[in-house]
This record gives sequence, C-alpha cells and structure tokens, in this order.
Amino acid sequence: MELKTLNCPNCNGHLEIEDGIDTFFCKYCGNKIVLDGQSDAAYQAKVKIKELEHEQVMQENKYKNDQAEWERNETTKKRENWRKNKSFLFMFAPLILMMLFFLPQMIKHQKIYREVSCSV
Repeated sequence: MELKTLNCPNCNGHLEIEDGIDTFFCKYCGNKIVLDGQSDAAYQAKVKIKELEHEQVMQENKYKNDQAEWERNETTKKRENWRKNKSFLFMFAPLILMMLFFLPQMIKHQKIYREVSCSV
C-alpha cells in the first residue's frame, strides 16, 4: 500500500484523511475537499445509507397503511353499531308511539272510572 500525503489546495495545510471517506474538510481553513474517485468503503457506506433511508420510508409507509386500515375498521365498527342501534330504535318506535297515543286515553278513562266509582 502506497502512502501519500495530501495538502490543502487553499492553505497548503497537511490533511489527515480517514480511510473510506472521499469528501472532507481542511481542519485549518475549513475548505471542502472532494477526492477524485470513490473508495470501496465510501461506496459501501453510501449504499448502506441508501438502504437505511429506503427501510425508513418503507416503515413509514407501513405505519401509514396500518393506521389507515385501523381507521377503516373503526369506521366499519361504528357503522355496524349504528345499524344495530337503528334497527333497535325502529323495532321499538311503533311500541313507543302506541304508548304515547294510548296512554293519554288510558289516563282519561282512569279519571272517568274514578269519578263514576266515587259518585256511586
């Protein structure tokens, strides 16, 4: 392995390069330096970063899909409960209407019966 020394093109300061990195900054002047070509380690690191970004996007999409499915299930449950409650209401509505219609007549007849019973 051949060892090469590099100097900053801006300030001519000695550069310390970490293995596998093709973009870095001069520690003296802050100049950004990009090496020609790309080392295998730098390429593998970038591939790994892309894989992790892809995995994150997939997880976010899965979370959104799971959330949407949960909301659809909740909506379906609410609709089913409403249908059950609505059918219950329509089943007892005639009974309630009959009671509302006949109850005043029954009370009226009860009063008449009491008046007749009391006058005898």
